[in-house]
Amino acid sequence: MASGFIILKDGRALARRWSHYDYIIELAISELSKTNDKSAEDLKNWFQTLIPNEGDIENGYGGFIRKADGENIQRWLDLRELTSVNQQLFWESIQNALTRLSSDDQAKTDIQDSIKLLKRFLEMKHLADIGDNPDNLSDWGKGYIVHQSGKRVGPGW
Repeated sequence: MASGFIILKDGRALARRWSHYDYIIELAISELSKTNDKSAEDLKNWFQTLIPNEGDIENGYGGFIRKADGENIQRWLDLRELTSVNQQLFWESIQNALTRLSSDDQAKTDIQDSIKLLKRFLEMKHLADIGDNPDNLSDWGKGYIVHQSGKRVGPGW
């Protein structure tokens, strides 16, 4: 059952097990760490708050309690709530991660499922970008999309 959710610009979602959500965020963090850009650094630091650290406590269905401040964090990231710069940095980091993993012959063998997940995620983005029906490739049920909340999250606002 899905417990980690990433919402794309048209309301379709990648809804997967929490470990897949964490994996995608960790890949973004890793790729953002490879640049000296201040915006990338700020986004990387913020992404680190979205996944558990040592000592944080899993609270069941997709969330965890951050030990440092007791905050209950749900694995939910609506990309529309990020600045346009941060959205671009996120997608570039995912594409860079896929390129890196796909060019590593050992990784291709060891993590085929992860590479397929990233390819599917980037295909979802492409479909959203061209205005395709949000039902296509979405992990939500047919006819369901997430409406924008109007929130602003992450750095740069």
